[in-house]
Amino acid sequence: MAIQSFEEVTSRKVQAGVRATRSWIIRGTSDQSQAISTLQSIASGNFQSLARDTVTVEPLYADANASGGVWRGIAEYRVFVRPVPAASGDSFYNFDTGGGSQHVTQSLGTMNSYAPTGVTAATGHGAINTRWNNGSPTVDGVDIIAPGYKFSETHYFADENITAAYKGVVFGLTGKMNNASFKGTDAGECLFIGASGQKRGSADWEITFNFEALPNKTNIVVGDITVGTKLGWDYMWVEYEADVSQTSLVQKPKNVHVERVYEFGDFSTLNIGT
Repeated sequence: MAIQSFEEVTSRKVQAGVRATRSWIIRGTSDQSQAISTLQSIASGNFQSLARDTVTVEPLYADANASGGVWRGIAEYRVFVRPVPAASGDSFYNFDTGGGSQHVTQSLGTMNSYAPTGVTAATGHGAINTRWNNGSPTVDGVDIIAPGYKFSETHYFADENITAAYKGVVFGLTGKMNNASFKGTDAGECLFIGASGQKRGSADWEITFNFEALPNKTNIVVGDITVGTKLGWDYMWVEYEADVSQTSLVQKPKNVHVERVYEFGDFSTLNIGT
């Protein structure tokens, strides 16, 4: 007896645009592999704009008139997009503007100071959380959320481009700030955090580069002092001295120091564009 197939009345269950199921009764074989082969030949590769995903057969019962077996065959259809692997020269980008914590000792401005009725409040010169420690002025400051910009780029390089010399360049630039405009940041604003990479078989390399940025600032007012320029990754700190305000001893900014703590580097040598 030749193998026969009949689509079931309850077949063609469809969730539009998501998944669908079709089912058949297959008669005429007791061989599971032959039943599967039959199902694959009758279940079309596409149905309702969906792609065939899995095919399954299950035995129902023995039938003397069916040469030993009757099967139910089920074909599942789903949305299916075959991922296209990245190729050499491709790039992917991520960024995060979640702020980080920053400790500050000076406010942007004192909005109000209060004292008992009839007494004029002392001027604190913008110092935050001041106190005296064994006769010396101390400014404890406060932790605030500061603007932050972190971004990463994943690039794919041909194997011949990732030499020992290039790895040395990446290593040497880690912990340096940009000496020229880079990815929308001005010189001194972007810090190279480092890179991680892996070779994909014998083909090419996947390397992710990580950066963090802080804005450059000019004309920063600290008490009676104006700081002309501070690059994003320079470190600024305030030196205080005792002062008298309304008969109260207060702390007053004496000097503001801008320290260079990161070297410059040429980020164009990373070969990922600028």
